[in-house]
Amino acid sequence: MRNEGTARLLGLLSVILGGVIFVISGFALERGSPNGACDFEPVYYHARFLVQHQDPYTESRDKYSQLKSGGFLNPKSILYAGAGQIPCVYPPTALLLAAPLAFLTWYPAHLIWMALIALGLLLPSFVVWKVSAQHAPLLSGILIGFFLANSATVLFQANAAGIAVGACVVAVACIFRKRFGFAAIACLTIAFCMKPHDAYLIWVYLILAGGSYRRRALQALLLTCAVAAIAIAWISSVSPNWRQEMAANIAQISSRGGVNDPGPDTATPLIINSAVNLQTVFAVIDDEPVFYNTTTYLLCGVLLIVWTLATIRQPASEERSWLAMAVVSAMTLLPIYHRYHDSKLLLLAVPASAILWMQRRSAGRACVLVTLVALALTGDIPHALLARIGEGHVYSATSTLGKLQMISFERPAPIALLITTCFFLWIYVRAGSQSMGASVSDGSEAIVAQNSV
Repeated sequence: MRNEGTARLLGLLSVILGGVIFVISGFALERGSPNGACDFEPVYYHARFLVQHQDPYTESRDKYSQLKSGGFLNPKSILYAGAGQIPCVYPPTALLLAAPLAFLTWYPAHLIWMALIALGLLLPSFVVWKVSAQHAPLLSGILIGFFLANSATVLFQANAAGIAVGACVVAVACIFRKRFGFAAIACLTIAFCMKPHDAYLIWVYLILAGGSYRRRALQALLLTCAVAAIAIAWISSVSPNWRQEMAANIAQISSRGGVNDPGPDTATPLIINSAVNLQTVFAVIDDEPVFYNTTTYLLCGVLLIVWTLATIRQPASEERSWLAMAVVSAMTLLPIYHRYHDSKLLLLAVPASAILWMQRRSAGRACVLVTLVALALTGDIPHALLARIGEGHVYSATSTLGKLQMISFERPAPIALLITTCFFLWIYVRAGSQSMGASVSDGSEAIVAQNSV
């Protein structure tokens, strides 16, 4: 009992230490970096346009001049000097949720947003540790502390993923433990409204699992539809063609050489926040959308089918659900556009790692290693070190060796996420098969016993 208490205390201290590093470094970097709170700009500016009854999906210099004169423009932004524009790619629901902050000037608005992001990662981290501490408190604390200490970029760049991912994790924990139902519904709704591509696979699992899980998922969907109806009605009053305009903005930044281009010519510096979806790997092999999209969808489609069949074959339990979330935490990021910030979903893999670790099998030790590598290769410090090592090096896009070097040093995260997905999926399928085998064996023994009587 004494050793267990010590392990819990050390685990909790690890989480607290990681949280302190996360908050202090995040706010310090925001003040000193020219990219401070840069990811808050798109959602804040376009929410401000919406509040002013202007079309948020079209750009003009006059709009940004108004922001500058009213104190609504980030003084560090290149827009402050009148250069560049930021096309809006956020859905109307995200602009609606950010609208209250759009009434404030930049300085208080971005501080409140950053505080929400800090809370959005700290709260779920402690929630996950509390769940995982039932199995391996020290191990869980170390993993979560490492996770937090390497998440400062989300905070100092003020990316909405900090809120969306945190909401996903809290919703999952509440639903699995059958507590705080309204909070679970509200959190899942926030995630859908801010970044639906972070929450979609979690929602699919809740539907497939059935029972109370499905009920919460449907309730969250209804609430999301209600929020979306309000947002769309508001957007449509100032921008009747917002769908076409948003689609054009997404196509613009995803085109060859754009900031969302998955290929080698992307305009996003790797040190800042490169993409982690599988297209970024296959685009190194052949930088043609037909190839890298088709290959990604086929591979992820196979993984999704296997995961779906494994889910519907067995009734959901809390431990099995956490194992399913370990698969989801990595697989969600692979088929469609995601960046390093979105990979904070890997926090959902910690409970499964703790559960498997306590079984003291080789698979348990391997899963901890896989989780740690995934957290490291999507974390700030290892990512920065790799970018530093490869800085100034020009990789050949024509030779096999050059392509392998580019993938290894510039795109290790998607590979780590694919390995994590496959490993936990193997454990998930295997656990379901063993459970079915045990059930059949128990049933056969019961029939034999009954016949003997």
